[in-house]
Amino acid sequence: MGDSLVELANESTLQTIAEISATFVGFSLVGGLLGTESTDRYRFYSIRDVAEVGLSCLLGALIPSAIHAFGFEPEVSWRLASGLFMVLWIAAAWIGVSRFWRAGVQRHAPRYLWMGPFSGIAGNLLLLWNVLAPGAASPARYVLGLLLLLCFAGMSFIAAVFHGRTAPPA
Repeated sequence: MGDSLVELANESTLQTIAEISATFVGFSLVGGLLGTESTDRYRFYSIRDVAEVGLSCLLGALIPSAIHAFGFEPEVSWRLASGLFMVLWIAAAWIGVSRFWRAGVQRHAPRYLWMGPFSGIAGNLLLLWNVLAPGAASPARYVLGLLLLLCFAGMSFIAAVFHGRTAPPA
């Protein structure tokens, strides 16, 4: 561990991603409160999913800086953060997907949400790459993984709020 803490690459980008993620969590909470009258189980689980994905992304954006604050070198910080975030992402995805399957609402999901597993696999492969072979590109791979998760959160939010609703008459 170094005595002087070198600034972690992409720290401002991680901060921005954390702020966007927190916004998704806030929107999902508002959507959940406003939708309490709805009996649509798919919408309920979708809003909950947006909150959980947003929280996962928020934590993922904060993990590298938190590890680096303990004095670890940047390469070690990215490697540890990638491993921790990969475990968090896989666990959260498993919980969310299994909840949808148990509730039997997966058939109501719009087709574009089926890209979620592909973004999850791609993001986790980027994180695994950081764990196994860190280097100068580690921050970029980590941020790209976060962006893949953030895109999924955005698409999940759109599905939760607008899917299955009809437009008001003109």
